[in-house]
Amino acid sequence: MRHGRGSAYAIVAVILKIGHLTRTIEDDFDYLENEVSGEKMLYQNFVLFFHV
Repeated sequence: MRHGRGSAYAIVAVILKIGHLTRTIEDDFDYLENEVSGEKMLYQNFVLFFHV
């Protein structure tokens, strides 16, 4: 009986850990997307500036 409860806690802990990992990975992707779009804007402004 006690073993069943222990494994249930272990499963919950694993799920929480995976959830945390996926959340941080998503945050990293958001950060990367922001960085890339920022660089694209810089590049476009750079190109516009030199085409004038």
